[in-house]
Amino acid sequence: YTAFRIRAGNCMIDEGNQCTAGVRSVRCASSPQFLMISIFELPIIERREIAERTIEVSFGLSGDRFEFRAGQYLRLTLPALLYDDPRGNYRDFSIVSSPNDTDKLRIAVRMSESGFKRSLAEIPIGSRVKVSGPFGNLVLPLKSNAPIVFVAGGIGITPFLSMLRFALERKFPNQITLIYANQSR
Repeated sequence: YTAFRIRAGNCMIDEGNQCTAGVRSVRCASSPQFLMISIFELPIIERREIAERTIEVSFGLSGDRFEFRAGQYLRLTLPALLYDDPRGNYRDFSIVSSPNDTDKLRIAVRMSESGFKRSLAEIPIGSRVKVSGPFGNLVLPLKSNAPIVFVAGGIGITPFLSMLRFALERKFPNQITLIYANQSR
């Protein structure tokens, strides 16, 4: 993969070198935070149906460490599409696995007629794909015992799955309430 572009506030970084795995960072004068973006080529190790027209896709980490906070998302790029898609060969997906899961990284995908999603559902297990991230600020508060309420519908549950798994594993003291609705037909 030859290039990527990251926007963080008013700052921009462009990388033009060959990159298949690694970490890039940028520090902005207007923002004291580092934006750490990991880029990996990972194999698809599992694909299973978890609900009607919804699949979970797992990527093997094989000792690599994709560091993220529960609730963040990644960018998935397929090396080639099996079906045409006017939007291209990449999409952003919330991570559904816990940051504590060091063996695999998981996403959930609501299937549609998109060429990208159809390709993702059919490319062979073992195929390598580009995973970059993490992105997003929808994360659990680290220093609060205040109650937390999640409201989600349909596939919008995905960032909360990661947060709930992580909160249970870490025994967060917060009371967490999930309000969820999903169409069954």
